Formats: sequence, C-alpha cells, structure tokens
Amino acid sequence: MTKHFSLILSALALTILGWGVSGMVDVARARSAGGHPAVPDIKPVPETKLTALQDTTAALRQLADHPPAPSSSSGGARLLALPQPGAAGSDEPKLPARRLTLLAESADGRMAVVDGRLVRRGQPLAQGGRIVRIGAGQVIVREQRGNQTLAMDLGRLRVGTIRRGADSAAGEGAMRP
Repeated sequence: MTKHFSLILSALALTILGWGVSGMVDVARARSAGGHPAVPDIKPVPETKLTALQDTTAALRQLADHPPAPSSSSGGARLLALPQPGAAGSDEPKLPARRLTLLAESADGRMAVVDGRLVRRGQPLAQGGRIVRIGAGQVIVREQRGNQTLAMDLGRLRVGTIRRGADSAAGEGAMRP
C-alpha cells in the first residue's frame, strides 16, 4: 500500500513539475518573439447584450409592483424561467420575430416579458399579436397569420425567487437564486 502511495505521489510531483516547466518555456518563447507575453483583447460589450440586460432590469422592476404569489416555502413571487440574454426566437419568416425574456407567476397570475414589455394573457403586442396563453416554459401569441409559440430553452434557465426587499417602495425588487 505504501509503495503504491509513493508511486502516485511521485507521478503527481512529476506532473506538476512538467506543468511548471512548460509554463516557463511558453513565457520565454513569448518574450523572445515579441518582447511581452500575449495579452487578451478587451472588447466592448455588444449592443444587443446591453439591450437584453436593460430589458430584463426593467421587467424585474415592473414585477416588484405586483403582489407576491401565495407560496408555502418562499413567500415571494415565483420566478418560472429566465433565459440567457440573446436566446433564439422564432425563425418563421411570415411571423414577426419576437423575444421571450422572462416568465413569472404572482398572485395576479402568470406574466411574461415579450419584446421588452410585461404582458398577461389577452394583452395585445406590437405588430398585431395578442397573448393567448402563458405556460411554464412557453408563451403562445396569436398573430394575423397563425399562432406563434415562444419557448424557452429549458437547459439554459436560471431559476430563482423574486422577493420584495427594503427597496420595494422605490419599485425595485431583489432576485435571489
């Protein structure tokens, strides 16, 4: 047993030593080639990601004005789904491209943020659509040329609870995972 343990420790020590030597060789090559090690490019955040962040922030502020859903564990409005910013929408050319940003449930019922607006079942949307149904992971919109289903990628959801905090008088809520 001690023999095997010693062999494993020796192999681990050699691996760490090799890794360190490899790093030193890479730094030496970088300095001899250009004088300085490579520095990653820092680019500004794309406008689409900033817009998605602003839409989500505005929707969360609107949600803070609604009474929380009755819940046995959290006591706050239950957040059903929040996708990563920039999630793909409908690819059908005849229907308007819509973006589903948030699904939530409160004491007033289910709500969704579609195209940056907080909406409920039955409310109209821009370009002639109307919310038909809000489900646990999708929203169905009746368009002039048929129904459009806006679904969330369930593998990329962030789920949490929206609770009224000390800032609720100012219209801001806190989201806690």
